[in-house]
Amino acid sequence: VLGAVSLEQHSKTINYRGRKRLEFLGYLLETRISGRFEAPTLEIIDALYPDLLEPEAKSAVKQLVYLLRNKLGPDVIQSTAQGYALGAITSDAEQFLETSDPSLWHGVYLEGLSEGWLPGVRDALVQAIRQKIESLAKTGAKQAARLGHILLEMEPYDRDTLELTLRAIGTNAPASTTLYRQAQT
Repeated sequence: VLGAVSLEQHSKTINYRGRKRLEFLGYLLETRISGRFEAPTLEIIDALYPDLLEPEAKSAVKQLVYLLRNKLGPDVIQSTAQGYALGAITSDAEQFLETSDPSLWHGVYLEGLSEGWLPGVRDALVQAIRQKIESLAKTGAKQAARLGHILLEMEPYDRDTLELTLRAIGTNAPASTTLYRQAQT
């Protein structure tokens, strides 16, 4: 999810379409990252199907679960007393929060899917990437500038993000000038 959303199983990328299915997985992932075991069904409905009546939305969620289990295996989504939880899935976002490995970031969080549903999760990732950029910028690592550009895509109107990215670019005057001009437009 640290870039375009994709699924891998046994180190192979799975070609998987279905925006709602990916949103559902993303929502369950954010639930787990936020420290909660499960997402209640009504909460899922509010996030993914706000325009449907409750019986239709519950049916749609059940269909998502069926399709995901059918494609990815029965252990991927767990049914809980109140709703659903992620099962045997790991994510680059969780790995980044654990390891701070900058190579896990390939683009904007949940690129092309959403900006996220649970605000604390996106905020935690933004804070973690900021800290990583700051530590890498001190050593002059090129990864700092790459991460700075990703963060700037996520936070395009944030002056502190622009400043941090310019610091990450360092003494590369042409790159700094180009970035500053882009930010002004």
